[in-house]
Amino acid sequence: MSLEDGWLEYGDTVVAPLEIRGVLALALGLEELDLHEDLSVMIADQRLICAVPNTMFLDGIEPDLERLNALCLEVAVRGLLVFTFPGRGGCFTDSRHFVLRADHVLEEAASPDAHAALAAYLCANQFFDDGPRTFSGAQGYRFGQRSRLEVRFNASGNSARDVWVREVKQ
Repeated sequence: MSLEDGWLEYGDTVVAPLEIRGVLALALGLEELDLHEDLSVMIADQRLICAVPNTMFLDGIEPDLERLNALCLEVAVRGLLVFTFPGRGGCFTDSRHFVLRADHVLEEAASPDAHAALAAYLCANQFFDDGPRTFSGAQGYRFGQRSRLEVRFNASGNSARDVWVREVKQ
């Protein structure tokens, strides 16, 4: 990882699909049908990533932190990013990031590295054509600590390459 004018470089990121929708939904305090029906749960950069249909579902997440912790340990990831699109404040996405720390899970208000993983997820799900791409993501609304993260990368064959992320203070 390197830093250039406020941008953090994450390089290339890969994704792997995972069939755990029911268990994941339960850990988030949701029903399996509350997860976005057209998008699978995947692992990208040691994070589970899943989508919900809109910000109402995103805001409605009341995670069972013990279950979420057990799930993260079971599938050997360091966190979970739940997102929706479109996001608030003119952003392409809106998300919540839960991260495994020692023996517990906590929620972060802003996470550039999770957005690098989200770029890979979005490419794997064909959100972008090949070529240089950018998107912005909102995070932290749950805490009243709104953050805007800008992501730039090269989309190539359903992969994200040369991913850079920076947080823009609001």
